[in-house]
Amino acid sequence: MMKDVLHGKQVLLVLDDMWSPGVWTKVLKVPFQSFRADTRVLITTRDGRIAQQMDAVYTHKVQLLSDEDAWSLLCKVFLFSCSCINGLYIV
Repeated sequence: MMKDVLHGKQVLLVLDDMWSPGVWTKVLKVPFQSFRADTRVLITTRDGRIAQQMDAVYTHKVQLLSDEDAWSLLCKVFLFSCSCINGLYIV
């Protein structure tokens, strides 16, 4: 069981794109209470109410990237060059 395997260990749990707090409240919350105090849960959601329902200690709202910034980030992450000419991205 997860609780037994991870008991006393430092854990970072990432719950990405949460649409409901159910997985946390019904399955994961109780086992996580037995982990080390420095254990953290990182939640991403498009709905701030979900974070509140999951008792988030800190929330950070991220702004949507512009098309140009999104492409620039994509190019940097995948280490290739791209350019934009007349609204057309050249990869």
